[in-house]
Amino acid sequence: MALAENLLKLEELVIKSCDKMLAIVGKETSGKEVTKKFVYPYLTLLHLDSLSNLTFFYPGSFTLEFPALNTLLLFSCFKLKLFQSEHLEGDPEGSSTSIYKQPVILDLRAIPKLKVLSLDWKDVSALCFRLFTENLPYLDTLGVTFYDLNSDDMQSVFLFEILEKTLNVKKLYIGHCGRPEILLNQNPNNCEEMMLGHLEMLLLDQCHGLNYLFTSSLAMKLIYLEKIKVEKCRTMTRIVERDDASERIKLEKLSLIVLNSLSSLECFYSGSETLQLPSLAQVGIYACPQMKIFSQGSIDVESIISIEIDDDLIFYDDLNMSVEVKFTQR
Repeated sequence: MALAENLLKLEELVIKSCDKMLAIVGKETSGKEVTKKFVYPYLTLLHLDSLSNLTFFYPGSFTLEFPALNTLLLFSCFKLKLFQSEHLEGDPEGSSTSIYKQPVILDLRAIPKLKVLSLDWKDVSALCFRLFTENLPYLDTLGVTFYDLNSDDMQSVFLFEILEKTLNVKKLYIGHCGRPEILLNQNPNNCEEMMLGHLEMLLLDQCHGLNYLFTSSLAMKLIYLEKIKVEKCRTMTRIVERDDASERIKLEKLSLIVLNSLSSLECFYSGSETLQLPSLAQVGIYACPQMKIFSQGSIDVESIISIEIDDDLIFYDDLNMSVEVKFTQR
């Protein structure tokens, strides 16, 4: 512990695949129990990954400050509580803090410069609670993974509420989400455009259970969206689903589309309306064996596009023709 208190110049802390690790900082057995204060003024990256038994940052009462922390990544650390919710486990009245249940971050003011946050779904509700009275003003990238989410857990996942409170988020990553309700049906006020409309980049990985990413009416409201990347979603048959569409569907700023290992994907857009992609510059389509066409209707682009389909790279302005030709060659 003495070493941990004196690592004042530490800039990055990365710990992966240490199955027996219980705590980041061990507790000394001698001495009177006091609240420890850990301050890491230069730490910019904290990355904890696949630590199946990690339960504490420190197994005692402590405060923690990361005034320069830019990136916080937490993956598969299922026993570790990242944020404090309204009441800690074992303390239903909230009158005292159980040192054995203390989460890593008690107050968001401990991470005032945070820009990139990736966390497991179990920490989403606690973060949502903290955001009622605190904020993360510099947060622009948010990632959420949904390992081992079941029906009973769904009521505690408030993805849209977090996006509503972090309108500065520009990049959103969703991984391993097998419950389409989390993304499509959870917002009772049907105002997804308010919460997603500010996004510039959207990445989905291994979200089995989703048949499409969003509807055409919502797609038209994503006026800042520049990049879409969808990988390994085996049930997805189209990216944009037609609903009450107009004569044209326009994604004004979309410049990059990457579709990878989507075994059921048939097309990008399922409607017959004209798809306008004036900023599109690059398309990558890999291991999508059922994709026969890009869009059911015509596609308007304003320049030659770099189109890579599996191992073939071409520069062309006709996406539908490129996909059709590649499909017939399989």
